[in-house]
This record gives sequence, C-alpha cells and structure tokens, in this order.
Amino acid sequence: MPNQPPTRRRSYQFRLRTLLIVTALIAVAISLWQWHSQRKAEVGVRYTTLQQAMASKEYERAYECMSRQYRADHTMPEFVSEWDGRLLPLEPGALISVFFSSATIYPYSVEFFEFLNGEEFLLVKHDGKWYFTGESVWYLD
Repeated sequence: MPNQPPTRRRSYQFRLRTLLIVTALIAVAISLWQWHSQRKAEVGVRYTTLQQAMASKEYERAYECMSRQYRADHTMPEFVSEWDGRLLPLEPGALISVFFSSATIYPYSVEFFEFLNGEEFLLVKHDGKWYFTGESVWYLD
C-alpha cells in the first residue's frame, strides 16, 4: 500500500487541474459572448440612428452613418434618393451578425425556421464606429 498516497495525490492534482481548465474555458466563453453581444448592440444602435435620421429628414446626420468609401463614391443627393424611405424601424428579433470588423443586419423579426424576406444591410467598422457600406442583399422567400 505504499503506492496508494502518490496515486491519490496525482488523481487529486488531475481533478484540480481539469477543474481549473474547465473554469478558465467557461470564463473565456462568457467573455467572448459578452464582447459579441456588445458589438451586435452597437450595430443595432447604428441602424436605428440611420433609420431615425432618414425618417426625420436629417440627411446630414444620416450621411455620416455611411462609410468613407460610400461617401467618396456618392453625393448627398444620390444618397438621399437611394436611401430615403428605404429603412423601416428595427424590429425585435432582428438578425445581426458580427465578424470582426464587418457586420450584417436584417432588421425584420424572424421566427424559427422562417425564410428571410427582405433586405439585409452590410456594415464595416472604422475607428471604433460602424458604418453602412451601401451594399445590401435581398432575400425573397
């Protein structure tokens, strides 16, 4: 029985090490989930800012929500004619996807297993802020 105490000690150390690793992985997963949720909220706020600015005819404020590349390629009158009346208020259950410095937002409510039917907007992140690229994808069921 002289070998029993080191075996117990190794078993205890293994369980402790496993517990610490699992705890660390859970902490990392929670941090990543919070980070991702924050980015999704930022995209939702940016969409709402653009939508409300367009609805209240504050075109200068709305134009600032567009990316540098879009503003370089489109004048203010072009922007207004392209985007006026295009955006509906953000619905609960909207789909927002974030992947590092790019994001998409489908502003309509989606039920489980429902086909998408509408426009999805693309955004990019520059200098810590989200901007619309002017690109979109249409889904038709």
